[in-house]
Amino acid sequence: MSTRRGPQRALALYVAFAALALIAYRGVLSAPFVGDDRLYLHDVSFTARLSGENIAAILDPHGEPSVVTMNYAPVQLLLCAFERSVFGERITGYHVANVLLHAGNAVLFTALLLESGAPTAAALLAGLLFLLHPAQAEAVAWISQLKTLAAFAFGFGALRLLWRRPAVAALLFALAVLTKFVVVTLVGVAAALAWVRPQSARERHTWRWLAGWLLIGLAVAGPQLDAFRYSGSGALPPYLGVGERLRTVASIGARYAAMAFTGTGLSALHEPPRPQAWTDPWCLLGFSIGALLGMRLLLALRRRSEEAVWWVCACAGLAPVSQWVPFYYPMGDRYLYFILPGLLGGTVLWASGAIEATPRASLASALRYVAISAGLLLALGFGVRAAQRARVWSSDARVDEDAVLHYPEGTTALYLQAIDAAQRGDAAAAVAALRRAESLRPLCLVRPVHADARLARIRETPEYRAYLREIARFRIDVAERLRLDHYVWLRSTAAAYGMLGDYDEAIALLVRAMREGGPKAELTLEVIAAQQAKRVPEPERR
Repeated sequence: MSTRRGPQRALALYVAFAALALIAYRGVLSAPFVGDDRLYLHDVSFTARLSGENIAAILDPHGEPSVVTMNYAPVQLLLCAFERSVFGERITGYHVANVLLHAGNAVLFTALLLESGAPTAAALLAGLLFLLHPAQAEAVAWISQLKTLAAFAFGFGALRLLWRRPAVAALLFALAVLTKFVVVTLVGVAAALAWVRPQSARERHTWRWLAGWLLIGLAVAGPQLDAFRYSGSGALPPYLGVGERLRTVASIGARYAAMAFTGTGLSALHEPPRPQAWTDPWCLLGFSIGALLGMRLLLALRRRSEEAVWWVCACAGLAPVSQWVPFYYPMGDRYLYFILPGLLGGTVLWASGAIEATPRASLASALRYVAISAGLLLALGFGVRAAQRARVWSSDARVDEDAVLHYPEGTTALYLQAIDAAQRGDAAAAVAALRRAESLRPLCLVRPVHADARLARIRETPEYRAYLREIARFRIDVAERLRLDHYVWLRSTAAAYGMLGDYDEAIALLVRAMREGGPKAELTLEVIAAQQAKRVPEPERR
């Protein structure tokens, strides 16, 4: 809450929000690790404990952690290491930490809305809707999305302290972008704040501090782009042109708006089709919403209204996930975590202003009553739906089921079809499904198909062996085309050459990987010995 209302009210609001959130998410507080949870909190060694060696590896912009996780997010990994040191295998602790942090974020959002001049009842209602929105279930119930929750706390905390404690605000912003780089767009939100609020002699230094924020973002951008490149995202099929990009941005923006205001259209592992024509309904809706929002934003900026800040916030949240620059999964419920505050804030300030402008006091009072009543009913429905959506993230099987339900022709559905065919012994059908899945998400299946025991029955069939050779050649082509020379990629590319029987090249790459260093140098020596044994003809080995 704002300072003048006292920390006691802020604490009371936090306790209320935390209690509601714990009720909504009570069904998953003991759910096991799902998906990436195991990567961050079980599989990797660099979050196992907060040792000097692990901290150095995590902070290294080009170390194995940034390549394995496909992001340069050292604060996120340090938080994971801290949680592992505190909770160990006690799974409930991780879930409760996420829920409590989410409640704190809802309080922070409410406080920022109050500072923007929103009526108290409206700001509290917006905070409640943010707290209980069903799209938040992915960020809250999925343990590894601690990064989303923490990045929000750091980033929006920086916005709140921009005038009071600019140095602390800059530190919080740095922590935010080192937790999840997409929050770098909050520079735009801060600039909008600086524009709409009157500048005193003391506050004129704000723009200098914002220049510092920009420099922080640029400094982190280099390692982040390298991690993005090493993820193999450059292997994704390029867009055909500016027109297709615009249609895609409009379509995805419309889908997020529908998710935000209705709580529908949610899914695990979104894979919406790209709009193929300008008359696509989602595309048309996106352009319509964009035009209305743009006009409202320009008007608010011209008036230097606080409403402009929240519309900029919505645009800033959408920008990095709009698919103007493509990545593997074009949408995610969790991405709405940074878009939703802007949409809620802008709507609350616009609606409050419209009600206040009503000439008749009795009509304005009636409109307030109707708006608050409708908002409370919506919040109740959101809370029930959030509890349902949270259960999706209680197991890998439920995540897969949800993805297949909403995208029956998506990568997950096709991969499960391949597993079903493999267990029937139908290698041709399994490989056909794998090829279709690989065409949708290049490189994303290389590791699963090579290690998944559910495909064991067809592993020695000619069809499957031919498919493995195809993806091995594709991985080699990507590594060469994108010049991926990090030791992690050198090792994996060496494995691809081994799959093709080119053991000399495999050994050469492994030697390069060993020279590059990394924590698996000794293991690399063992792999080299194994590859050398393979290249010796059978009679000579005897």
